[in-house]
Amino acid sequence: MLLRDNIVQAIRQLACNELAPTHLTDAQKFEISNDLCVLELCCKRKAYADKIKKALSFCTIKAAKGTQLYQRHKETKDKIKSLKQHLSNKQLKQAIDKFHKTIDTIKINLQQQGVMLTQEVLTLSNIKYKLEE
Repeated sequence: MLLRDNIVQAIRQLACNELAPTHLTDAQKFEISNDLCVLELCCKRKAYADKIKKALSFCTIKAAKGTQLYQRHKETKDKIKSLKQHLSNKQLKQAIDKFHKTIDTIKINLQQQGVMLTQEVLTLSNIKYKLEE
């Protein structure tokens, strides 16, 4: 019986995992884009871009490749990308953790409203085989 309970529990976990968030909402993405550290790095990157175009008289950032300002611009751009990825991963993990902590409450509330959740549960089959002698 213990094996069957483990299988049922595993299937329930899979069903919950399918409902769990897999990506950030637009509001969460907006929050990451407006993070103070991200905004500071964006201002720094823009300052480097302005210096490249005005002080060095390059038309594009790519044209300044090989200069110290271009390298600083690139490093800042990479830091922004890395920070946004880190914040996105952290935000998604928090959303998934929150989902798993509250999914039972959500299910109960839906059931109290009369919404029945259908959940197919895998059970062991009772197939009997006849062996011929």
